[in-house]
Amino acid sequence: MTSNEGNVHLGLGLSGKVLRAVEAEKHADRLVIKSVAEATLDHPFDASAVDNPDFIAHTAQVINDKLDDRSIRAQTVYLALDRRLVLLKLIKVDRGISDAELQDHVEWEVNQMLASPRDEFNVGVEKLDYQSDEYETILIAAVRKQLLEQLRDLFIRTPLNLSKVDLDVLAAVRGLRGFGHRHPDALAALVDFNSFGIDFTLIQNGKYAGSSEIATKMNDKHGLDSDPQSVAQMVDEELKKLIEPLFAGQHSRSFDTIYLSGDRADMEFIPYLQKRLQTADIRFADPFQNTEMFLGADSDPLVNNNPENFLIPVGMVMS
Repeated sequence: MTSNEGNVHLGLGLSGKVLRAVEAEKHADRLVIKSVAEATLDHPFDASAVDNPDFIAHTAQVINDKLDDRSIRAQTVYLALDRRLVLLKLIKVDRGISDAELQDHVEWEVNQMLASPRDEFNVGVEKLDYQSDEYETILIAAVRKQLLEQLRDLFIRTPLNLSKVDLDVLAAVRGLRGFGHRHPDALAALVDFNSFGIDFTLIQNGKYAGSSEIATKMNDKHGLDSDPQSVAQMVDEELKKLIEPLFAGQHSRSFDTIYLSGDRADMEFIPYLQKRLQTADIRFADPFQNTEMFLGADSDPLVNNNPENFLIPVGMVMS
């Protein structure tokens, strides 16, 4: 297999102390995985850490070491921002609203979201079409300009060109969808167990439809500090809260699929969750399922043992 270096990119996700990367070659109809990498940082990658020059230097060194260790040759990197570093809001607007009216409405919403001056933030907008005849759903994301500047400073210390910054929630949805090999679920959710707790992402017709987080304590065995039945109840109740505004005034809807991910996921709670969500297909996400593997990537333990942990970086190289 030959490689077109111009189409090779590095997808990168940073959550807590864990850095995960996927180097892939993107074609019109397929994604070829060239290598994967994982590393642990000294400090969680959060708003306080990126203000620390020593942490920026340390993170850059960790990235450089992994590039060498894994023989990664990609020159461009697509970075997913952890949801905790971004302010998110979903709004509904009349279908057919003019661009000027939409811009005015978004600015009004942004000013309601922010506690700091507007000029300290970059604001992005994405239209999410759920095939509703009456409304369009708009996702508003606000991120501090200072954070973006510090990220640029980070990658200046590496051979990588920071080409794109996106949201981890959107990257995860892309990673689940793949290259159109699967028909999108009418209603699905991604439940991610991580060092912060449990992150929920709601997906409607293959599009991001909302998210929430529950901060929970982790025990020394890398699991939730709760029994499996309590975890299942917690997940079920949060999913019901998450879909309630989506179908307000309509008949309740059932999930087609619940995808699981994260390095703190515990399989013991799955039978208890299945009893609560009897019609849902509950499975661990596998972003490599519909990809091709370059050379020895198919035998890499990182790919085979916990593929769900690479959902976000795979989603980034698909963008």
